[in-house]
Amino acid sequence: MKASIIFYIGLLLDGLLLATTVSNILLSLPYLQDTSSGLTPYGRLASWAIPLMVAALMLTAFLLKRGGKMLPANILIWIPALPMLVGLLIWGGMAALFILAGK
Repeated sequence: MKASIIFYIGLLLDGLLLATTVSNILLSLPYLQDTSSGLTPYGRLASWAIPLMVAALMLTAFLLKRGGKMLPANILIWIPALPMLVGLLIWGGMAALFILAGK
């Protein structure tokens, strides 16, 4: 039960990471179409590499979980989720620190 909760928390963080990266690409899409943005066609294609890799990790971890291999699924799902969690904790901690200590 505990491993399942940890898995779903990691899946939620990976979903947040996936939504953030896809929205960043979609919001910058008009700028990416312009050739003066500095990205080559291969660069525009490579900007989709991170969301596709995160989605592939999520799918692989979900298939491992469904196959009954919880430990490898948790390890795989937390590879991108742990840095995201650390970043969110630092961001939230700094925001709380500045709110409480600021004048």
